[in-house]
Amino acid sequence: MIKWSATKLKDATECMFKIYLKYEEKIKSKENYALASGKHVHSFCEKFNDHRLKRNNYESAESFAKQGAYMWNNLVLPPKNLEEKFEGEKWATYNIMKNCLTNFYEFYGDREKPLDVERRFVLGIEDYLIEGYIDIIDKPFKHIDLKTGYHLPTEQELKNDYQFTIYAAAIPFLAQRDQRLREMFQLTKAQEKTLDNNPLELMEEVTGEFYHMRSGTFVPIKKTKNDLLELLNTIESVSHRAEQGDFTHHRGRHCDWCLYGDKCNEYRNNDQIILPEPIREKKSKGLLFDIHNNPLKLHSELPQIKSIRTPAKGGKKKKPKKLTKKDTPLFNDL
Repeated sequence: MIKWSATKLKDATECMFKIYLKYEEKIKSKENYALASGKHVHSFCEKFNDHRLKRNNYESAESFAKQGAYMWNNLVLPPKNLEEKFEGEKWATYNIMKNCLTNFYEFYGDREKPLDVERRFVLGIEDYLIEGYIDIIDKPFKHIDLKTGYHLPTEQELKNDYQFTIYAAAIPFLAQRDQRLREMFQLTKAQEKTLDNNPLELMEEVTGEFYHMRSGTFVPIKKTKNDLLELLNTIESVSHRAEQGDFTHHRGRHCDWCLYGDKCNEYRNNDQIILPEPIREKKSKGLLFDIHNNPLKLHSELPQIKSIRTPAKGGKKKKPKKLTKKDTPLFNDL
């Protein structure tokens, strides 16, 4: 069973052929400066905010940023052998990173650590699993997503963002299953009762924040159960296409920044057209998606969320394994 995420859904709605290349053929994309530096910033900030770790003492936001940038330049970057998209991208990335880290420290440096960081979860809804990693969980009933990119979205743009819908649905279930989070959220008695009976009813009380690290700006957004219903129908739609062997290629503006552009251009440069027929034939061999003749089933009401899996943190990262009932008592009846 495939685990859907905000990234996979974005890929699927832009171009199903990207899903095919990425998850069926398992072709590795080219890492670029923006992606690699974003991962480093997330990791560096995660360690600073992790309640399980002791914070290092920094004299200022500048010293914090210099340390993070130094680690990037001398430890992280050298073995990656990244190609510049434009002359000077390496140094532009270095300066952007310092700016992001400076803004981060100026906000979080003197604050109490948030409740949790990089919290992984897997939600079970209908026949689908939805997974994600929440950058920061904090009170009151809030999650924050760190972004190092250029674009500062409006609240209206975030209303269309799958990621914030998934997180808003997951937070109440995490609070229900994690006693520490539950206590530190400082919920009212009414919220406590709702949390025990139907956590999803608290989804609309969760606040999400898009943290634009380049400017230090927070953009708040709240999601509704209708947003989750639309998300579920989107998953149903793209899953149905995949099960039918439809991985049709779609060219558009997203191709300009797609990390699989080189692979697609092989077809174009050889005067070949990407067709779904060869892909459909390969489905008979049984890869990630199985061929089904099930009808498309869209929802007008939310089904029950069956379970949530919340893997514990700590120790070395292990390769993800197939989910079973033995993994955790939180994972029931899927």
